[in-house]
Amino acid sequence: MTKCDFCEDLLAQGLNPACVDNCVMRCLDYGDINELRAKYGNLAEVEPLPKADITEPAFVVTPHKLTQRSGKGTGWISNLPEEL
Repeated sequence: MTKCDFCEDLLAQGLNPACVDNCVMRCLDYGDINELRAKYGNLAEVEPLPKADITEPAFVVTPHKLTQRSGKGTGWISNLPEEL
């Protein structure tokens, strides 16, 4: 296991990280956090993630209509078993 380096080699060439360009749902973006917040909003705390004042995350979330903000303690991560 290694920590993501955001495809340092691609960024050096002015390209996006591979995950952004290869996301089939086109739900990932990469860039300056202030530009991303201007484009997508400031929401960065959703259940079950901890409140933003604890972790100071550098990402934004475009939430599902049923998403709850962090701090309620009612969220969970759904990890359904994969079928072979």
